[in-house]
Amino acid sequence: MVASSTGPFSVRRAALLATFALILVATSAVVVRAGAPTPAAPAEVSPYAEFQNSTLTGTTSTINVSNLPVVTSTGSVLYDNVTITFKVSSSGVLSVASTKVVAAPQVDTDGFEAGNYIGPSNDTNYLLTVSGPGVGTGGITEWSLQASSGASSGTYPSTATWYVGPLNSSNPLYTRLQMDGITSTAYSYGTGGGGSNAWPNCSLLGFAQTGSGLTIVNFTDLNCIDHNTQQATITYTPVQP
Repeated sequence: MVASSTGPFSVRRAALLATFALILVATSAVVVRAGAPTPAAPAEVSPYAEFQNSTLTGTTSTINVSNLPVVTSTGSVLYDNVTITFKVSSSGVLSVASTKVVAAPQVDTDGFEAGNYIGPSNDTNYLLTVSGPGVGTGGITEWSLQASSGASSGTYPSTATWYVGPLNSSNPLYTRLQMDGITSTAYSYGTGGGGSNAWPNCSLLGFAQTGSGLTIVNFTDLNCIDHNTQQATITYTPVQP
């Protein structure tokens, strides 16, 4: 006799098998989801200070650090002024006598950033180091640059100093700008040159930080005569660490 597969027990067994199969599928799905990688939490920035982007001066037994950028764990930047005083033993051994840290007063940087810069793609051996800000009188902020160590001798301008702030009598170049008929606030103005015949050391220069680029404009011709129109220009970009 052949056993029938359509009896009530067979139907119940088939239903149990189907239920078991569904449980297996559901369990497998849970296991796969549990094994999926968990998105990594955003990494915190390890706090640090950028002494290379501050202004360091020294007096007898004292080091002054002005506008020291301090990067917090969230990536924001604070500025401090630091005074470190040393003492000297009778045998000439230096040790730290005191350290004073205070928040630096806010200064008008006009977006300029200290650090190392590189020339355009056709002048990648043109290297500059920008320093600042230094705080002057009347709300003026002073910046400077020079050709970096190892830069091409053709790097231009090889030296320069410029001022950020209102174009009034507190600006050291106010009289010269007035005589030249230059009133645009698109640039901060300074002097410098070198590295190229088109950039004589008598040059009146305009500076603008556009995005991450530092654009430098020359308003002076080869004969040291100023104009109120651009005579030459170059743009540098930050050197990536």
